[in-house]
Amino acid sequence: MHPDEHRAQLLQRIDDGLRRAHLRARRLRRAQGSFLWLNFAIGAVSTALAFVAAVAGQAGVAHLLRMNPGTGPEATTANWKAICGFVGGLNTLALFLGGAPKTLLLFDQAARASASEGSLRRLRLALDDFQHDPAEIEADYLALVANDPEIDGRPAKQPPAGDSKNAA
Repeated sequence: MHPDEHRAQLLQRIDDGLRRAHLRARRLRRAQGSFLWLNFAIGAVSTALAFVAAVAGQAGVAHLLRMNPGTGPEATTANWKAICGFVGGLNTLALFLGGAPKTLLLFDQAARASASEGSLRRLRLALDDFQHDPAEIEADYLALVANDPEIDGRPAKQPPAGDSKNAA
């Protein structure tokens, strides 16, 4: 293969990997932001509802939420329990959403994708420089793909099924 063809082919692979890494990093950052804002919104709604419940009292909240205030203490207590349960459920949901990015390893994945993107930019600049040997750049690219196969369009490595760390 002619050296210019080799360089052009390597440049194409690096550009494709750079595009994939950039899109993956952007998608993961969006997911992190979505979890953050959703967590904030649900926490704000539950806090506001708890505040209104504290200020307005049982009958006021039942009226505000268009619940049937009913007659007698049993109906008011049932409405109050429903409101408290709803606020508790919203707070629990906010708690789970707050921990979801860490559980899903979104922060680690986004950092790895950004690092891969930076490494690919470095390889791209080195290849454009014409002072570096394309074979060295290709070796660096292959080492990068070995650590992050999604750059090359392959699925990420999964731990072996019999891995003792993942055994329940």
